[in-house]
Amino acid sequence: MTVGDYGNLAATETSFDKPNLSIAHQKWLDGIKPTLAMPMWAVRDAPALAGRFPVVIYAPSFSAMSWENADLCEYLASNGYVVIASPDMGASTREMTGDLAGIIAQARDISFLIGYAQTLTNTDMSAIAVAGFSWGGISNLFAAAQDNRIDA
Repeated sequence: MTVGDYGNLAATETSFDKPNLSIAHQKWLDGIKPTLAMPMWAVRDAPALAGRFPVVIYAPSFSAMSWENADLCEYLASNGYVVIASPDMGASTREMTGDLAGIIAQARDISFLIGYAQTLTNTDMSAIAVAGFSWGGISNLFAAAQDNRIDA
């Protein structure tokens, strides 16, 4: 994977089947153009290891993309965790709102991702952690207060 591979995920944040890169995201990608070819540690289509692994849900900061902290997420994955993240979006728009409704929206997304993790054959659902940055951190607290599946 490269920085550009992660950057291209922006086009499918709100619609998996009809990629659409917003003007704002395109400008952002243009701004980091010199870094797009830089390699990351993740390997696309790597063979899955046998076994079941603990889950970490990563919650990004205010209105950020799911891969804002790809280095941390890749590091956790390389140490035996299944890491899942989604973009930080508001309750009814792509942009997060700086209010309780926004925090609740991201907390619900975290719980949704835990439910998704349950459908994966390689997850150990007895060990679920949440991690995040800034706004994602406060959303983790709200998610943990409302979802007893979160252990750490």
